[in-house]
Amino acid sequence: MDYKTIMDEAKKEFSFPEIYENAMNSKEADYSIDVKLKTILHDKREFGLKKYGEHSFQATLENCMTSPTIEHAKEELIDTINYLLHEQYKNDILCKPNDKIKTILKNVIGMYYELDKLIPHT
Repeated sequence: MDYKTIMDEAKKEFSFPEIYENAMNSKEADYSIDVKLKTILHDKREFGLKKYGEHSFQATLENCMTSPTIEHAKEELIDTINYLLHEQYKNDILCKPNDKIKTILKNVIGMYYELDKLIPHT
């Protein structure tokens, strides 16, 4: 039996990105994410896979398990906090109170600190 040939042929049918996408679809269902947001999330994952290729966290199991996604999420939250602070500043200039932005901003800041607790600090 030629195991190498059999395994090489089987690998052609195996697609980690496809398995990953199916898992994300299942996770989205677990959180009752609506169709519109599911589409946005899918498109963003596709963009990332194309942009980063073999280095994308959804390209291989190894990348999936070693990518510093919590740190990346924190970086994205920093951008979000800056955007919301800016939006609040614009409202202040226009003398438009916006308690909703304040509430969201507090929640995002809280998320940042909660994510930080997930990272082992030395």
